[in-house]
Amino acid sequence: MWPQRVFVLLMTKTFVPLSLVFIFAVVQTIRIGSVASDNRLLLIGSVLAIVSVFGYTMAGYIYGASGRKSFIAMLLAAGGFIPWAFGSYLVLYRGFWSLLELGNGFDFIVVSKSLFFIFVGYFIVSNFYKIIEADKSFINMAKKNDWISSKEQSV
Repeated sequence: MWPQRVFVLLMTKTFVPLSLVFIFAVVQTIRIGSVASDNRLLLIGSVLAIVSVFGYTMAGYIYGASGRKSFIAMLLAAGGFIPWAFGSYLVLYRGFWSLLELGNGFDFIVVSKSLFFIFVGYFIVSNFYKIIEADKSFINMAKKNDWISSKEQSV
C-alpha cells in the first residue's frame, strides 16, 4: 500500500474519535448553557489534537522522507504529545476516574459515559501510535531505497 493511503487511513481512524469527543463537548455546552472548564478542555483538546495529528503526519511525510531538519518539523513532531496526552486524559480521568460517581449509587449514564471515554481515548492513543510507527517505517523505506541522498542525511 502506498504511504499516502496508509497515512490517510490512520489519520481518519484518529479523526473520527476526536470528532466524537468534539461533538459530545458541543452538545454538553449547548445543553448546560455555558462552557464548564471540563467541557472547555474537551473542546480545545479535541481541536488541538486534530491539528497536531495532521501536522505530525505531514511533518513526517514531508520532512522525514527528505531527511531535512527544520524548526517547523521539530515543533510539529513535539506537537505529537498533544493527542497522546489528550487520549490519556480521556481514558484515565474522564473514563476511569468518573466511575467514582458510582459511589452515590448505580447510574447507567455514568457507566456508559465512562466506557465511551475509555474506548475513545484508547482509539486515539492506539491509532496515533500506529501513525508514529508508519512514519518510522516510511523513513526507513526512504533511506533503504535511496530517496534520501547522502548529502541530506549528513545535515
